[in-house]
Amino acid sequence: MWQEKKLTILRGVATRLPGIEIVEAFDKATNIKIDVTFNGAGPLLSSLELSKSGDLYLGIGTLNEMELALNKRLVEPTSIRKLGYLVPAIITQKDNPKISLDLKI
Repeated sequence: MWQEKKLTILRGVATRLPGIEIVEAFDKATNIKIDVTFNGAGPLLSSLELSKSGDLYLGIGTLNEMELALNKRLVEPTSIRKLGYLVPAIITQKDNPKISLDLKI
């Protein structure tokens, strides 16, 4: 009996926009459907713990969440990869009078 290929991904909400593009491109290139859940690192970890299922966990949080996932045996230790990092930024128009910070970078 033929079964549709499918991946389940738990992904941090901070990377939702590029995540959607990646999922759509992967689906188009491979014809593998992806069930992706975007959420905060804590709720993603809770979901992983409750369901005990998923193919890819891309938690966008601190290393603490990954340590918790490891300690609870929710992820395979040899599968962990650091893919990138987020840099928070406040972006405003130059000379915005509502911003009183004088930051020199």
